Amino acid sequence: MQLSDGFFHDLAQVTTLARINSYVAQRGHEQSVPEAIALSAGIYWTEDRTRRAKKNILSSRQGLVKKLATVVRGRRRWAGTIRGMIRDHRRFLAGKAVLITGGARRLGRASALALAGAGADVAITFLDSAREAERTVRNLRLLGVRAIALRCDVTEEKSVRTAVRQTARELGGIDILVNNAANYETVAFDKLTLRQWDAMFASNTRGPFLVARQALGSLRERRGKIINLGSLGGLRPWATHAHYCSSKAAVHMLTKVMAIALAPEIAVNCVAPGMIDLGEKAAASFMKAMAKQTPMRRNGAAEDITAAILFFATAPHFITGQVLVVDGGLGL
Repeated sequence: MQLSDGFFHDLAQVTTLARINSYVAQRGHEQSVPEAIALSAGIYWTEDRTRRAKKNILSSRQGLVKKLATVVRGRRRWAGTIRGMIRDHRRFLAGKAVLITGGARRLGRASALALAGAGADVAITFLDSAREAERTVRNLRLLGVRAIALRCDVTEEKSVRTAVRQTARELGGIDILVNNAANYETVAFDKLTLRQWDAMFASNTRGPFLVARQALGSLRERRGKIINLGSLGGLRPWATHAHYCSSKAAVHMLTKVMAIALAPEIAVNCVAPGMIDLGEKAAASFMKAMAKQTPMRRNGAAEDITAAILFFATAPHFITGQVLVVDGGLGL
């Protein structure tokens, strides 16, 4: 399959959708959810109820007509490629059911909104973030999809079994599993306790294993996909994060093992974020310093990660066992 011409086009189109949904995630309340989030061919406008302002991305209506005509003419040419697969940029996951662990906040929430914006029905799990989960579900339903929130401790087999079964029952099955739930902690190596080590591996490595294993039946039946969330820390050693880095390195290897073990029915890939700025004030100075060290001269945003997740969610089944690093070149 030829990807040379279509590949970067697809990422640009997916990034457009991800930016819209990242906007929704950052606003954090229903009153500012855009009325309309996307138009065909990645050209979009937004209407914010709080400001009643519209942003027209096109310079003219003529530009829109020309763009849409180009897309229509190109459908046959790109049939069978990634580019040809993305026809309706707002609903290209319509009819798919997605389970996202840790989907109430941060990157999990942004991913849920991005996938729902593409038409997927979404189930999110949470542990202690019930209020955030309820808000996220409300926002997801505003996008016209089915959405549920389930309390789940991904380190406990019984809890995982219940959540996966309820997801399949409510949404009719599972097409895509996003293993996002994880913990992060900074501890000097000589201060790291066994309890901290075990807890990190329980959430970051055992969790994805347990959820994936429990969801195998539905994923195999639907020829589904698993997308794990790794980290640049799984590829580069961070001295004050021995347990975190080791747990994420294990996720990267788990991705590759699962890709072989679960083929050909299930495709398994991994997104490994670098420094992602989610606007948290406590991390502002650190993020500013990291941006200077990054070749792209900025930190990542939620939309950069959701674009990668959307890519794997819609990519050909032939793409499997890959770890896509999204770090602006920081790890080079």
